[in-house]
Amino acid sequence: MITNVGGRADAEKSTLLHELGHTFGLGHGGRRDNGTVDLDNCKPNYFSVMNYPLQFRDVDGKRPLDFSSSATAPLNEKDALDEVVKPGMAGVGSRLVIHGVAGRWVTHQADGQIDWNGDTKNDTTTAREDIDFIPVYGEDCAVPSPDRTMVGRPDWDRLVYSFTGSRYFSDGAHGGVEKELSGDDVIKVKTVDLKATKTVDRAEATGGQTLTYTVTATNASSTTATQVTVTDTPPTGEAITRSLADVPAGQNARQTFTYQVPCTAADGNTITNKAEVAGHNAEGEPELAETLADNTATADTKIHAPKIALEQSAIPSVNAGEAITYTLTYRNTGSATATGATLTQTLPVGIYYSQALDQGAGPKPGTVARNADGSTTLTWDLGSLEAGASGTVTFTARPSLLLTAGERLTATTSLRYGGAAGCSFGPATAQATTQITQVAPSRDPLISTLWGLRTDLRTAEALARVQATDQRYDTDQDGALSQAEAATALKLPLLQPRTLKAELLATLLNLSTRRINAGMHVLTVTVRKIGASTVAEAARYAQATLALPYPHNLLRYTDATLALTEINSGVAVRD
Repeated sequence: MITNVGGRADAEKSTLLHELGHTFGLGHGGRRDNGTVDLDNCKPNYFSVMNYPLQFRDVDGKRPLDFSSSATAPLNEKDALDEVVKPGMAGVGSRLVIHGVAGRWVTHQADGQIDWNGDTKNDTTTAREDIDFIPVYGEDCAVPSPDRTMVGRPDWDRLVYSFTGSRYFSDGAHGGVEKELSGDDVIKVKTVDLKATKTVDRAEATGGQTLTYTVTATNASSTTATQVTVTDTPPTGEAITRSLADVPAGQNARQTFTYQVPCTAADGNTITNKAEVAGHNAEGEPELAETLADNTATADTKIHAPKIALEQSAIPSVNAGEAITYTLTYRNTGSATATGATLTQTLPVGIYYSQALDQGAGPKPGTVARNADGSTTLTWDLGSLEAGASGTVTFTARPSLLLTAGERLTATTSLRYGGAAGCSFGPATAQATTQITQVAPSRDPLISTLWGLRTDLRTAEALARVQATDQRYDTDQDGALSQAEAATALKLPLLQPRTLKAELLATLLNLSTRRINAGMHVLTVTVRKIGASTVAEAARYAQATLALPYPHNLLRYTDATLALTEINSGVAVRD
């Protein structure tokens, strides 16, 4: 502390003369014309050791150790500070003028222009600034006092030598005294005081967007800040520390940092970026702990993201071959637009879909893909979904006639979507399960020849159930089995492989019209030979046979055809 004010001898001399001035009736602002003590401290036009900025030589190393010898022109803070006149303070000579600008002390030569408001322009005669507000000089100078008129008076002709009449004097003891500068106060005069401010270019953002943060390190002290660092701590990831060049008193330095909002940032959350500045004074001493409160700053950004809620419902149970109604409902519950939304429905093996047979309210899928594993994928391109947007897709599909009672079929839907900045989200998923039920059969199957004649029994519904089970008869591939296509398949005379195809169609029509069931037990020598025990097993054997080349598999074609003929004639049924 002693070193900061020029050493022990200077400290003692300065303090002795300052306190002697109080003994002689001087305040920190001198003594008024009417004899009252002037307690106004830090007046720039009061050139006396009684004025705190001039008590020690830490700011003005050439200041004389003296009381004020002459009066100076008044300074009016209210729009009357003259920056144009030169000298800025007449009659003072080449001394330094110490005054406040925005709460920090600055110096100017008294015999030059004085930049009272700190804008570096010196272009006005009506500057306005609280020039005696310099908080580092303690309580006397720490209270804002704008628009005051300050008078600099002489001291020597106003000293009161009868100090025994002073209010501070008593016999053998002293009374209350002025609160004076402490060693800690003096250290603060030349201690660096940095302040951090932080801004972000987006108060609101979506995942994938890049935020740019600007961190400003302002030197609010009256000494150059050295060894300045800025540490930026992003919402996620490691902190980044950068070293800056020296920051002069009253100046600032800026750094920019970027941060890409992760696509996983949740809708409605606020992400916070923190910055901290640190530095030392010219002597290498770090900033004091009591001024560190404003060395940290934060910037917040609210996150907007799309979020899709997806639901699926289906008829819980249905007879084989009959339409299952699926309803897919989606809604963007987030606060940002979902882009490139694609709805996908995967129907399991055993469920058939075609737009021709779809009885739902729609819309129809944009694509229908038959997968290698036997499942089917339906796709709807939904485009962009604004926040709050919703929609419903309703369609029907049919289970195969070869499914037996109790089998459960689970369909899965998913919705993938993106964001405005290229993020990919999802998928949102949902499932629905339908169980196959069974109708009691009439047990009066018809042979293929009769099915060729009974067009009245080949209803649209019956043909739709057949189409859901085997699409080989849909020769124009429009997704529906027509009367003409069925008639062609049953038309005589029949030769292999048409014979087996006709018998298979008759079996499917018998299943469709509930004359037999897929789970019915069947038994003949031929049925046993092909390894079947139910109608469904025999029909699947026939389907597999038709996938083989003819006549290389003549015997298999013969056995499969005979087994179905026995079923269609009622001979093989054992239930």
